[in-house]
Amino acid sequence: MSTPSSLPSSSPGESRAALRRALVVLVLAMLGLLAWQLTQEYRQLLDSQKQLSQGYSAQLAKHLSLNMRLKAQAGQAMLQSSPARAGDGSELVTALRSIFPTVNSVAWLDANGQLLADSASESRDLGFIRNQQQRSGAAPYHFAFSALDGGALYLLLRQPDDSHRVLRMRTSALRGWLREQHQSEHDWLLEDLLSHRVIARADDLQQAGGIIAPVTAAEQAQSLELIALPGSDWQLRALFDAERAGNELMPTLAGKFLLFALCSLLTLLALYGLQREQRSLQRLNSETRRSLRQAASALGAVEERILVTQADGKVRYLNPQAEALFGVPSNVAGELHLLDLLPDLDPLLLNSPQLSSDLGAELIRVESEGRERLFAVTRSDISEVGRHAGYVWVLRDVTDEQQAMRVLQETRRRYQDIFDGTGVALCVLDLSSLRSLLLQHKLRDAAGLQRWLQADAEHQQLLIEQLRITEANQVALNLLGVKSTEQAWQQLIDNGPIQPDDLRYRLAVAVLEGPNLMELETQLVTAQGLQRHVWLVLRLPEASRGM
Repeated sequence: MSTPSSLPSSSPGESRAALRRALVVLVLAMLGLLAWQLTQEYRQLLDSQKQLSQGYSAQLAKHLSLNMRLKAQAGQAMLQSSPARAGDGSELVTALRSIFPTVNSVAWLDANGQLLADSASESRDLGFIRNQQQRSGAAPYHFAFSALDGGALYLLLRQPDDSHRVLRMRTSALRGWLREQHQSEHDWLLEDLLSHRVIARADDLQQAGGIIAPVTAAEQAQSLELIALPGSDWQLRALFDAERAGNELMPTLAGKFLLFALCSLLTLLALYGLQREQRSLQRLNSETRRSLRQAASALGAVEERILVTQADGKVRYLNPQAEALFGVPSNVAGELHLLDLLPDLDPLLLNSPQLSSDLGAELIRVESEGRERLFAVTRSDISEVGRHAGYVWVLRDVTDEQQAMRVLQETRRRYQDIFDGTGVALCVLDLSSLRSLLLQHKLRDAAGLQRWLQADAEHQQLLIEQLRITEANQVALNLLGVKSTEQAWQQLIDNGPIQPDDLRYRLAVAVLEGPNLMELETQLVTAQGLQRHVWLVLRLPEASRGM
């Protein structure tokens, strides 16, 4: 057990401030890194959705083109199995509705564009049909769109003799084909290149009829790709609304950021709590070390020799006085047992913890510097969390004290021999209480004492009680015919009312006025009733403290 070393000189306040700044910078850096990562994730998700929308539009265009080709082939096959004849237009329309439910009428034009037959009552769109006939060329089929009358679809089927059969349909037919293919939330629109009108769009397929409107500037800004549909003047425009997609992604990313920020804040609070706990432990450690230094200084200043041992007697600490006594440094004493240093110590003190409060100090002799010294040994227990951890042994040098005690006893023995061996009757009186009583009642002389005694009969008894005999030798006891100082007091002091010429009154006057030496002849009655004439000599101390 050594004296604790001094604490570091660095400022704890500066260290804590630097640590707090480091923690804040670390959290801010982590939040910045997370913001950058979320920004990258945001861009990647937008790019991914954009690619998915573009890929979906390409797939939709492919499926729509295939559907249009299959529809055209099916219609061509039905027309070839039902050659046109005068008056059969309605029957042909009915037959074609099994393939094209929205077909309204069928027209037949020769290679030069002359109308051969038409199931419609009026043929106001011949100019449009002839124009589309020229645009289709040698293609086996061609789909076209006209914005007249709210919008209509035209399917031109080239016949073996270069004539064309033209099927007029409502635009809802196209929406029906698209509903069979469109099963996603991706945006797109189908537009006609000649009229720059939107034939169908992703968000109005479920409506019975759509509004035929031109492509807006916003839709042009959102366009990813234009995909032409073979066998038509149409194109599929892939759309991607980056702002809307970003707004949909933002809550998720913001939630991630807030969650991480909350976790970072909780981590920061936990670190701050740990830092406070660390400061508390450091403060406690500092106070403990300061207390240990103070305890070590106190143990070094006392005159007693102090030893600390384990419960088994193994030495753990010696204060400087104990080190000087045994000539063993404290760091080496840990290898020794208490009985190695104090071989005369009763082992019962070491092996019986319950006896510590019952046994007084034990006197043992220890040889130091060639001289034998006498020490009083006391023991105290050390407890740690309810368990017995060891003992504290205090050795107090009583060599001089014991020597003085022996001298005092010898002196008293000699005094007692002289006191008892003389042939004169000797008594020792204690007059301190009498003096205090007289001063308390402000008595200064014999006249005042006489008036005070006559004023109240109880004053006499009060004065008698203040006269005490502390010692009397055997000659005095024999003279009075008693066996103890109490009986001697009854014979000398407590023997009736106080008279102006008796011993008690003269003692009180001597205390008030003097003299310090008083002699008188008086008559005493022994306990057996014998009268004795004695010469009394009373010597008072010069100082009042000797009363």
